[in-house]
Amino acid sequence: MKKNIYPVLVLCFLWMGMERLEAQTVYGTYEFNGTTFLTAIDVSTCTACNVFEIPSTVAHTDVTILPDGRIILIAAPSLGFISIYTPPSSTPDIFPLDPPGTATGSAYFNNLLYIAGVNNGLYSFDPATDQFTYLGDWPAGFPLGAYLYVQGGNLFVITQDPPNQIWEVDLNDPGNSTLLQTASFPITISGATTVNNQAYVADFQWIYSYDPATNTYQQECNSFDMGMNGFKAVTELPPGTPAFPCLCVTDAGTVATGLDEICLPDDATVPFNNDEELDGDDLLQYILFSDLTDTLGSILVTSNTPDIAFDPTTMQTGITYYLATIAGNDLNGSVDLTDDCLSISNASEVIWWPQPEVSFAIASPDLCDGDCTTLEVTLTGTPPFDLAGEILAGTNVVGTFNENYLQNNGTLNACAPLGTAPGSLSVQAVTLSDARCSCL
Repeated sequence: MKKNIYPVLVLCFLWMGMERLEAQTVYGTYEFNGTTFLTAIDVSTCTACNVFEIPSTVAHTDVTILPDGRIILIAAPSLGFISIYTPPSSTPDIFPLDPPGTATGSAYFNNLLYIAGVNNGLYSFDPATDQFTYLGDWPAGFPLGAYLYVQGGNLFVITQDPPNQIWEVDLNDPGNSTLLQTASFPITISGATTVNNQAYVADFQWIYSYDPATNTYQQECNSFDMGMNGFKAVTELPPGTPAFPCLCVTDAGTVATGLDEICLPDDATVPFNNDEELDGDDLLQYILFSDLTDTLGSILVTSNTPDIAFDPTTMQTGITYYLATIAGNDLNGSVDLTDDCLSISNASEVIWWPQPEVSFAIASPDLCDGDCTTLEVTLTGTPPFDLAGEILAGTNVVGTFNENYLQNNGTLNACAPLGTAPGSLSVQAVTLSDARCSCL
């Protein structure tokens, strides 16, 4: 199910100065099984959903989102380049730092991407022209490794290793940047950002809110608790930029392929492999439909169990139908077919066949003791047919027959054995089968 963009919630808790902290969404990256994920984190509830994935482990130190929705990863310092991803493509445009150098943190400010060099100062990168500008060295003795964030219309840098220093950046001459204070938390920083003028930093596991005015911080969310081992960086979504929708988790699973031919009145069973993946709001159901090119428009049966009965008011025998599973938001006990993350499995085929039928007709119904007559046999179904039956005088069996018919009609020799009492004889089928079904 797609959780879509986070709703606007307001959560209150005590904070410095008894201020109210509104729900905030930060974006971060982590790696899992060879994939790098960009994930949206609601700091007020410590819930997260993945919004973009890169099918390879990318060695990087920071992430920034541009107003046009592009995603920038800062390569690990020894690599010296930035990667720009344009969703939904997971193939990046690569831009080596110019002049060559190494970098850690980044932030988008005044229409430019600013990049903090590890030990060689500050870069700007213009996403409109793909041009780097080296703005100058950091002040003498500036610690190695730093992360940038924007707050109150100014650009700040927090150094990576404890004791973590906070500097206000001089964009005209980074060497004149001002050391404001040493942050109160002795942690190794992996990212910094500001959302709605609230500063956040991360340390590979925790996200902290930080109040520069009082130089105090508070642990907000643990990335391990949210399944984000290998958490690396945090960034904000630029104002006015549409939020990324969550990647879909919902997966209806698979069914075993093949054709199942069923004789009425038996039910069909969806051959589900029990390999669905659902989130907490999802429902899995079983469907029968008639058109592979229009699954949703041709659903005839929706069931909460894999057994599906033949409905003669909407279905026909001898017609191929399709069985599948479907999963999506639970809407009043049914899968919401408008769910953006609706998932439908592959399909198996099923055909229902009617039971064969037989009728008998006789041109001359009168015969004498010991005589025989010919019955016309009419069969309905798919030849060849096997028919076995009895000739009865009242309730007494006076003869049997076992016949094979290659066509839908034939004859049967019926006799009144010697000694048969006067009266009526009757013929009844005991077993009947055709090429597909058997009955009686």
